[in-house]
Amino acid sequence: MEKRALKIAAVITLLMLAGIVIWGVIARKDSSWWAASGQWIGAVGTVATAGAAIWIARRGWELAEATHHENLRLQDELRRERELIQARLVLSQWKSHGTGYGITVDNGSGGAITNVRIEQLPKPATAAPEEVWVDPRRLEQTQSLIHPHSIHHFELLSIMGGGKLPNPVPSDCIATIRFTDADGRRWRRVGEGEPQRVFDDGPGM
Repeated sequence: MEKRALKIAAVITLLMLAGIVIWGVIARKDSSWWAASGQWIGAVGTVATAGAAIWIARRGWELAEATHHENLRLQDELRRERELIQARLVLSQWKSHGTGYGITVDNGSGGAITNVRIEQLPKPATAAPEEVWVDPRRLEQTQSLIHPHSIHHFELLSIMGGGKLPNPVPSDCIATIRFTDADGRRWRRVGEGEPQRVFDDGPGM
């Protein structure tokens, strides 16, 4: 940094020297003026050196600050990725059974999950308005614990098209589940989408 400051100061001093020489020649200055100009140039060089050093120090500070913020951003991304590791291994699947169906929550992670429940289960667009889709009381189920590498099946009531469940289940009916991971973080996941952190104190959480 010191060498860079000296280079910048030298350039500024040379430019000032060139300007003084050109001015002295054009204005036809006498010998006393030329003698004094050397002192001016020295003073200008000193000021230029100090100014260049301050400018470089400020640039270094700005660069260090930008690097610090970037490191914080990367650390935050790494933290979020670590937090998502378990949540990404918790999946919900449709399981039909005769005239009804249920949703199986598969905890494929190495840690237990708690307070597991189905938050939302939309009615398929293919269902007629008068058809019963899900008994709302069934959606109030909460499984307090699902062990690592274990599943839990939520039994849900469904009557469609004369008591038969479409096979396969309509693709526009994607369950939203909520659960708490092994470290106490709460999550919401819609189908196979990216898990989202939950910070409110919703029911069952």
